[in-house]
Amino acid sequence: MKLSRCYLPFIMTGGICLFSCAATASVLVTRPPSWDTAAVSRIAVDSFSSGRGNTERQLAQFLTTTALKNIQDTGKFILVDYAGIAGKERAGENTADYADAVLSGAISRFDVKDRTESNIGKDEQIYHTYFREVNFEFSYSMRRTSDGVILGQAVRGDSQTQSASAQKDLPSAYEIARTIGTRQLEYLKREIAPWQVYEKLVFEEDKTKDPRMKNAKAMVKAKDFQSAYAVYSAVYADTSNFAAGFNAALCTEIMGDIAGAALQMRRLWEGNADSKARQELARLQKNIADLEKVSEYGGQGDSVIDSAVKQISAELLKKIPRGARVSVIGSNGQNALDYAVDELSAAFANSGTVTVVDRRQINAIIAEQRFQMSGDVSDATAVSIGHLSGSQIIISCSLTGSGSLRRLRVRAISVEKGEVLYEASRQV
Repeated sequence: MKLSRCYLPFIMTGGICLFSCAATASVLVTRPPSWDTAAVSRIAVDSFSSGRGNTERQLAQFLTTTALKNIQDTGKFILVDYAGIAGKERAGENTADYADAVLSGAISRFDVKDRTESNIGKDEQIYHTYFREVNFEFSYSMRRTSDGVILGQAVRGDSQTQSASAQKDLPSAYEIARTIGTRQLEYLKREIAPWQVYEKLVFEEDKTKDPRMKNAKAMVKAKDFQSAYAVYSAVYADTSNFAAGFNAALCTEIMGDIAGAALQMRRLWEGNADSKARQELARLQKNIADLEKVSEYGGQGDSVIDSAVKQISAELLKKIPRGARVSVIGSNGQNALDYAVDELSAAFANSGTVTVVDRRQINAIIAEQRFQMSGDVSDATAVSIGHLSGSQIIISCSLTGSGSLRRLRVRAISVEKGEVLYEASRQV
């Protein structure tokens, strides 16, 4: 199990201590989602339902759009058009072939109350303050298409009041409700996909005045956890100093060995029966259990784009002759596409069966020849780049559409013949 992607240390240095401060650090831990979506990869989002008012209908549309965006932002799912689900349901067909789950929701409350307060100022003038209170509540749930089982459901909402000295300066009820909806729908990400949070670690202060402990503390503050661990371990071996054993376990955790840290903390607790060691052991055991659960969701790195790249690279390597010289190109200005191009290049290079032209060489050719690389790159441009780079195969990538229509398109072109050898399109 790789822990380095889930445990990233940094030192907390804020604040001023009048006396000796305990050293602190933080680790980035990964939590599993609260809903069981491990077997879900394709999600359709039904439009949120609402009352008859125009503002509620606008809010329902906003919630639908925000839910789509939040699902896509997790990088874990493929969005599919709900119209396809509805069509299959009307035809009595199996919707599980189209999507794994459907998210649907409804507005359950939208109340607006305006009021005015008047006060007499020191100048004996009457001053008015205008208030607008909005109560906004909605619910949503996700059901599995194969059997209709509800994977999770939630009720979200809040009340917010805005004030102004002039009624015209009050934000609209729609704007206030939008703010509530945006904040509350953030929880959807944690409900359906693994998420991360920082945990603060507080090192034990030494009560024995051992100079080695002071040196180790300085190492912790300097982020030299490996050296600090060596010192703490030596002190604990010599003296059974509780603080030394406790801090050695924290250093072990920060360096990425959470299982080792839990083992050290267990031995410390069994040897000292200290409540702090027991609490830390419980925290470590929970984090280990969470990591095991997260592994069911493909870890932190297997995004939808990662999965698409893996599939396409595997298929391409079957089509490309062994020993071929290959260049991978993509249009400009899209971070997700740049990532896909880099990952495809890495997959080809690591295969050991083809030679990949350095992307810096490709970029230099593009700049020198002033090739147009925005939008879809034409086959003619791709072939020209192939000739100039001495490539036999040119892999041209593009990213089109957005939301449920976003797709990664890849074409493999023979530079010599100008023929398309392979073409693939994956929803990302």
